[in-house]
Amino acid sequence: MLTHFGLSTVSSLSALAVQFFAPLVLGGFIGMAIAVMDQRLSQPVERQILGLASVAVTTGMSIYLDISAIFAILVAGGVAVNASPFENRILKDLNAIDYPLYVLFFIMAGATLHIDALGHMGWVGVVYILMRWIGKYVGCRIGARVAGLSRTIRTWLGPAMLAQAGLAIGLAETLVRQWPEAGGAIQTVILASVVVFEGVGPLLTRIALVNAGEVTVFNLLSQRSPVGYGEGLQQVISHFTRALGMAHAQKAIHPETVRVGHIMRRNVEVLSNRTPFGEVLKMLGHSRYDRLPVVDDRDELIGVIKYADIANTLFDPTLHHLVVAADIATDGDLRLNPEDTLDKAMAALKAHPNDVYLLVVEQNNPRKLVGVVRHNDLLSTSFQLSR
Repeated sequence: MLTHFGLSTVSSLSALAVQFFAPLVLGGFIGMAIAVMDQRLSQPVERQILGLASVAVTTGMSIYLDISAIFAILVAGGVAVNASPFENRILKDLNAIDYPLYVLFFIMAGATLHIDALGHMGWVGVVYILMRWIGKYVGCRIGARVAGLSRTIRTWLGPAMLAQAGLAIGLAETLVRQWPEAGGAIQTVILASVVVFEGVGPLLTRIALVNAGEVTVFNLLSQRSPVGYGEGLQQVISHFTRALGMAHAQKAIHPETVRVGHIMRRNVEVLSNRTPFGEVLKMLGHSRYDRLPVVDDRDELIGVIKYADIANTLFDPTLHHLVVAADIATDGDLRLNPEDTLDKAMAALKAHPNDVYLLVVEQNNPRKLVGVVRHNDLLSTSFQLSR
């Protein structure tokens, strides 16, 4: 559309239609071909080659036809995943090789960054950065509210989306080639904003994920930074001497040192005690868990609603609007507090093997829900401590 409105010599509506619909047709064809071929391949490496070859073919044909390669590849991927009966397998196989591609992507993105662009962006650049920041936060908050997501997600989704990198740089470079008169000034503003958002974006994403409860404290502590040369040499010597039987075994970390607060997830989906029965079923159907805590107007825990307890319950359809969450909630007696040890949590896991997670409440207020501990997190933490 920008091309049509004067950014190049091609301005006819027919050319605009070609630029829009040709990538759709090409991407759709390549995507369907991927979906068909995927069913004939049995090895992950074969599907990985198929994915990389499809990107190369789509790029080459897009260059030959003078259409958007990014748009065509995006369409091809969307069609392939939605048309293939094994869409999860495609994503899993491609995820196994995406790290080297990410490295190349960010190297190329970083090679075009110029710190001195910050000094030339002017007030236009400052306004652009502020408006992008506000737009991301407000837009994500409104979208999350419309989607019915929790207050925690509405608060932290915006900051998690501020990172900006290679795509903006590539589009700015294309703009300069298409519109050399004013494209340079716009590119300067975009590059300056990328410097800002590449610097603070990843940090804000990390903070948002932690505060939203999507990443546990224990996971952060267990992800060690690369060791220095001195520490690395010490570990090599220590490991070698242990192999020769010349060193004492290191004392393992005892589970008593790990608390529930280190591994619990603070982002908890809850139901209001006033939620109608139909809405309860809807939320349970879209939840990642098969049960949801119920809280009152003061956010105090009333009980838990389990899908299995109500799925086979028959209600008169004419009375559905009279039944609310508080009427069908059962007491959630499976509770821990953040100061409880991993041993106590594991004992609760063994005593209730069919429960998906354990409720975590404040130590001094057993009705104040602060998080949940999933069985998977308990087992994963125990495994890491035992190594």
